Amino acid sequence: MTRKYTESEIRDIIADNLQCIEPGMVLIDTEHYLPNYKGTKGFADILAKDCKDHLYGLCFLFRYSG
Repeated sequence: MTRKYTESEIRDIIADNLQCIEPGMVLIDTEHYLPNYKGTKGFADILAKDCKDHLYGLCFLFRYSG
């Protein structure tokens, strides 16, 4: 039987393995709040930076159960 992962488990697996996406990538935060001047709420599932200190937000991880 195949194991089913939750969205937070998928996020954590990716966050723990950022080196697979890009060598030198470092995790800054998960569920990082993104303020918006219009008052809407937004979050980056993963906020990371590369070895040159460029910021990357990886957002909207979804798990499909169909």
